Formats: sequence, structure tokens, C-alpha cells
Amino acid sequence: MSELDEFYDCSNNEETVCYVNLSLFKGSHLIADNFDPERILPPSSFIKTLRTRLARESRNYSLLVWLLNCPNITLTQRSEHQKEPFQVFEPRQNRLYQHYLNIRPFSYADENISMDATLVSSESHWPDHYSYECSIFPRLLQKTNYDHFQMNRLCEEYRQQFIKIMENFEAQKPRHPKYAQIYLQQNLGLLTRAYIRDLFYDITFKYSAWSNAKRLTRVELLRSLQRYHKEYTFIMSCDPIDNFTEKLDHLTCLNYASKDEVNAKLTYGIWINAEHGLILLCNGIAHSWDLLQIPSHSYQNDDNITLFVTKYMLFCNMSVLETCLWFF
Repeated sequence: MSELDEFYDCSNNEETVCYVNLSLFKGSHLIADNFDPERILPPSSFIKTLRTRLARESRNYSLLVWLLNCPNITLTQRSEHQKEPFQVFEPRQNRLYQHYLNIRPFSYADENISMDATLVSSESHWPDHYSYECSIFPRLLQKTNYDHFQMNRLCEEYRQQFIKIMENFEAQKPRHPKYAQIYLQQNLGLLTRAYIRDLFYDITFKYSAWSNAKRLTRVELLRSLQRYHKEYTFIMSCDPIDNFTEKLDHLTCLNYASKDEVNAKLTYGIWINAEHGLILLCNGIAHSWDLLQIPSHSYQNDDNITLFVTKYMLFCNMSVLETCLWFF
């Protein structure tokens, strides 16, 4: 049995994830019992493909994995002016990802629909035959009246650098496999951490300007957000798969096991297996009756690099949003 086969405990328990070849939605699908029809996104037809109860009932996880894997979703870098971007920091705020993302539904039959169409209200039920557009940037990371950094240009530069790293890795792998492995591990790790650091810089500066925070308060906020993200939300590893899963499991256990399945906390993990050209995006879900580690998306040989980088940046952005949702 390979390392990847051992990623999950494959048993006869239907509540246990078993994705032998990282094939998220192939094979038989278990249908959720007592599915709540009032849920807006993702569509019920997609939720039924999630094989575990905890994954189906976590609205944030199901939305994230839908955005990463559904073929009728177009991910963009659209950044619009946000009038109230800091609701995420308000006490007792809604912690559902959908409230902090710009997701637009489009009917397949309507080819001329405006890209500036008004968002459908949360009370509406979006049919399964719609396609969607979603910005990879939560509203917190979009334009505000308090912008200081040119984040649009900076994020595009990061995107180009991510693509360059992946392309160089694929080009060097056949001729210099050992060098290519070290190159991917070191450069992808460094660039990812720098990207997340700059996201927190942007958030801290905008929030501090909005709240008239003093400089020392701004510095402390930045350090606290980064520390919370590192200690409770996000890990990145090139270690053997067993070590990675142990770290992700520990990170997930540190989070409060809420009885509220809808608002269960998520942890984010990125595992790099440069030898096999594999990058695995994983999430952990903590609940009072279960802990779950589950693959959300992966990059393998010959995958579309540009599309993967877009999804990779979305994954990182959502880990930042997760930290902000639970920080206060």
C-alpha cells in the first residue's frame, strides 16, 4: 500500500473518508439524510456527493470544496469597492463563508447576462442548472476607502510568480528531478508564506485606518492575526504524509469542538510531495463528536497550472478569512 493509500483510515464505516487515489467525487456517492433544503450554496446535488456526514453538514467546508472542484464555477480576481468590509470583525458576526464572498449565479440559458448583475438574495434558492462566478478574494481583501497597498497589482504579481514556480518545476523535473524537488519545496513554501503575510498586512492597515487604531495597536493586531493563523488555522509541510496528517490532526484538535455543525471551525493544510509532483490541499473539521481530515483539491502531473494556481490562491485566501472570523 502506498503512502497516499494510507492517508485515510479506510474502513466499512460510512462516516469515514476513503479516497484512495485522491478522487474526490468519483465512484458511489452517499446521499445525506435529512438534508436541509433551505441551504443556498452549494446546491444540494453537490452536497450529496460528499461522503461523510460532517463534510455535508459543514456549510463552510462544503462551499469551499464546491468552489475548488465544481466545473461550472468561474473563479476570477475581481475586486470591487466594498462599503462594509469589516463586518467579519464584528461581535457575533455570521461565520458562514458565503456572506463574505462575491458569488454570482448565471443561467446556462442566458448567455448575455451582465457581469454586473445584482447578487441574488440569501432567501432565494438557486437552481442546480446555474453556473457561477466567484472572486477568489473575500470582500475583506477587496477595495475599500482605506486602501494603502496596491493589492490588485501585488496579487497579480504573486499569481505570476506561483505560475512561474510551477512551470519551472515541471520543466526541470524530467532532467533534474532532485533539483526540481528542492526547488518546488523551498520556493512554493517561501512564496506562500510571503503572500499570506502581505494579505494580513493589507487587512491590518485597512482595519486600523477604519477604526482609528494607534500604531502600536496596529502592530499588535498584525502579530496576533499572524500568530493565530499559524497556531490554529494553517500548516504547510513537505514531510512524509504520516507526519503531515499528524500535524493537521493536532491543529484541528486545538480548535474548539463546537456543537454547531454549520459553523464548525476549519483548519487548512498544504502538503507538497515534490517527488511525485503532487500538491494536496486538505482541511480539518473539528466537532464535538468527530474530527475529520479530508482532501479538498490536488495538483498532479499534467494538471492545468494556471487554473490550479487560481484555486491555490483561493485556498490561502480562505484560510485568512477563517482566521479573521474566529480571531475576536
